[in-house]
Formats: sequence, structure tokens, C-alpha cells
Amino acid sequence: MTYLITPSPTVNAGANQSLCANNAVATLNGSFTVATGAIWGGGLGTFSPSPANMNVTYTPTAAEIANGSVTLTLTTTGNNNCVSVSNSMVLSFTAAPTANAGADVIRCANNANVVLSGSVTGARNVVIQAGGSLNGGSGALSLAGNFSNSGSFSAGTGKVNFVDIAGCAPTGTVSGSNSFYDLSFVTTSPGGKTYAFAAGSTQVINNVFTVRGTAAGALQLTSSVAGQPAFINLLNTGAQSMASLGVVDLTATGVGLAPNLINLAPANGASAIGWFQVLVVPTLSSESLISLALMLMLLVYRAAFRRPSVPASRARS
Repeated sequence: MTYLITPSPTVNAGANQSLCANNAVATLNGSFTVATGAIWGGGLGTFSPSPANMNVTYTPTAAEIANGSVTLTLTTTGNNNCVSVSNSMVLSFTAAPTANAGADVIRCANNANVVLSGSVTGARNVVIQAGGSLNGGSGALSLAGNFSNSGSFSAGTGKVNFVDIAGCAPTGTVSGSNSFYDLSFVTTSPGGKTYAFAAGSTQVINNVFTVRGTAAGALQLTSSVAGQPAFINLLNTGAQSMASLGVVDLTATGVGLAPNLINLAPANGASAIGWFQVLVVPTLSSESLISLALMLMLLVYRAAFRRPSVPASRARS
């Protein structure tokens, strides 16, 4: 007798996806071979037009979004004598951005100027288009991706914070020349994070400049074009907070940055002019200290035994 071995079915549910909580409908593109069909499952949401279609949209439930993820599985059907096979993919949901314009304000018609103090958190990218403007006021802007300025940005006394957000890329860019009041880059990701500044651009920081990675993952700052520097200018009146960072092709044109720290950039011989300078505190040798002590003792001795001067009139009498 003859045994005929047929190929086994295959199935592919597609790559994992990361979606924002307020835009969480996913487009799925599954595929299979050998079997006559496949069906989607694993989630409690809605597959449209049907779970049996390979190209569908999936609308998750509120509970799945709140949970942060859902695993969807595509399983073959019509397998003849073969066992069905499955493949899974994960939909991850990141927190939706929030915006807070601040409390309502009542002003008199002859004194109508208002200082606004809003905040934006959870944003991925900030884009100021040509002709557009953004005023930082005294608020806070928190983002995880790119800051692109082709228009006008007024820092005010506000804060711009680059942070980690689950599902966002481990890189970001800063485009255009900008003047910030407080500027912060912080990551706690084990793999670190990299931000690239547009080559030739200048970023001015007026108050506090923060760059902090961790021992498990340094925060890397680079120019967008290798060998072409970007410029960072922390004003003399500003302050800095630095830890676990690497710098490539960035020039500090204001105060020296990250003094006494080690450049953790992966590139050997990375160009970091004005960064990582060793601050030397002048010291005296033991011989110099002894000489200084003897001089001070002599001065004290002379002062203690100096005779008071006698007026000339008394000396003649």
C-alpha cells in the first residue's frame, strides 16, 4: 500500500500592533495556505465584516483597552486530514493623550490680557507647521516622539518633557532651532532611548536642562547627520541634571555640559565638544600648606608684639 503525505497547513495572523486608546480599531491582514479557510478568535470585540475574513477590522472592548492589550488568534479551517494550526498576534493599547487648558478666567474688558497655564501629556509627536505658532506659557508639554518646529515656538516659562510611553519607538527627533525654558529628556527603558537633533540646528535652554538615562539603558543624544554637529546652548544662568548619557556630534556652546561624567555613546571617538569636561579643583601640596601656615603665624606674631607709635611732640619733650 502507499502512504501519501500531504503538506501541512500554515497560517499567519500578521505582526503585533500598537494602538492609541482613543483610536483603537485595528486593521488585520491574515493569510493561510493548504487549508480552505481560517477564522479569527481570541478577543471579545468585533471582527468586521466577519471573523472568517482574512482582511478585517477589529474593534476591541473597553475592558481590553483598559487592560492594555489583547491577543488575537487566527486558526485554519478545512484542514482535510491535517490538524489545524494557529498563529497569534498582540494588539497593545497606549494611553490616550490628554490636554488641560486650565481653569476658566474672567477678565475686565479694559484689562483683558490672560496668562494661560495648560498642559498636554501622553502625546507622541508635536508638529508646528510653517506659519503656525505654539506658546508654552507656564504649562507643561509631555511627548514621547518627535518635536518638529517649522513655525514659531515661544517657551514662556513652560516645560517640554520627552518621556517614555509604552508602544512608542525608542527614538525621537528634534527639528528646527528652538528656545526652551525647561527641557527634559528622561528614559527608564532597559534598552535606553535615542534622540537626534537636526544637523546645524541650535537648541537654547534658558533655565533647566535635564538628560537622564539609567545604568541599564543610557539616553543617547546625536546629530541627525553623522559628522555634522547640532548645537546645545545652556545659558550661564541655567542649571543642569545629567546621568547615564551618550553624546555624538553635539557641541555645547554655552556652559559645559555633563561635567565629570563619562560619555556612554556607542561610537568610538564620538564628537562631543563642550561635554564631559573634568572640573579640576586646585589643591596645594603639603609643603605649600606648611609654608602658608608659617607665614600666617609670623603675621600674627608681628601684630601681637608691634610697639605703638609715639607722637613726635611727646618724643621731643
